[in-house]
Amino acid sequence: MSDAVLAASGSPVMSFSKESQSQVQHVMRRAWARWITLLILPFILFMTLMVYVTIAPDKKPAVGKAFFILSVAWMGLVVPASFFIRARTFKAYWTGSVVSPAQYLRGMTTVWMAIEIGGLIALVGCFLSNSLMPNLLPAVVAFMLYMPFWPSGEAMTRAVGSEDDPEVFRHPR
Repeated sequence: MSDAVLAASGSPVMSFSKESQSQVQHVMRRAWARWITLLILPFILFMTLMVYVTIAPDKKPAVGKAFFILSVAWMGLVVPASFFIRARTFKAYWTGSVVSPAQYLRGMTTVWMAIEIGGLIALVGCFLSNSLMPNLLPAVVAFMLYMPFWPSGEAMTRAVGSEDDPEVFRHPR
């Protein structure tokens, strides 16, 4: 992102050296590659599941219930913990600075992986129980939770601004 684009957004802009700008761009490419990979993986698993469920004759509801409970517990415990870990990783952002590219990638990957694993647990439950329900529900919730967290890089390029002014303050993504 150029300084002119960042200045036009109304948020305080941090000036970067050419080396820092290339490092931010490199981390953004890696973040997008990870995000898209983690987006495609459950899609491929779901399409395979659709074929598998149609040809698998016997259902195993007890296995499905166990995986449902496991995936809901994961989404209820680990995903909020990952947001806490990301907040600790982004501590510089909350104090008015920008986050280093390595911290940005680490923090966002933590959240992405926690959400992704919860959805994959649910899809594996679909495979093992030979049934879509009830395990498809936590997988859909994981997908819906994952989608808004695309890599924007704002925590690396913009300071937090004034927490009292909603036009300037933005939560990091």
